[in-house]
Amino acid sequence: MDNEETVREEITGGVEEAAADEKKAADEEAYKTEIEALKKELAAAQIRTELLLAGVLREKLDEGAALAEGLCAAGKTPIEAAIETAENYPHLKAVKQEIPQFAAGGSGALDGFAAIRRIFAGR
Repeated sequence: MDNEETVREEITGGVEEAAADEKKAADEEAYKTEIEALKKELAAAQIRTELLLAGVLREKLDEGAALAEGLCAAGKTPIEAAIETAENYPHLKAVKQEIPQFAAGGSGALDGFAAIRRIFAGR
């Protein structure tokens, strides 16, 4: 009877160890999956940050990030990919608008607003 109990304990212990090993392997796989997801999230954040620093418009940020992620898949770092994307796709960047400057030069009859003053002076 002692031998039967010993065999049962060994079998039960072996089953429990196998179950523990399977759980450990499943946990490791879950951790690896989570780490990969976090790495992708970090890369996306780095890409977006670099694109914004490079002058990409917020409205075009998603488009630029998608292009840069493609370069990351080709082996570039997120920062290199973002810089290359901003350089190669200028339509993503904000366009500097020059505001026209008006000056009323001259004085008296040569003044740019002299004609306007004459029109309203008669009223």
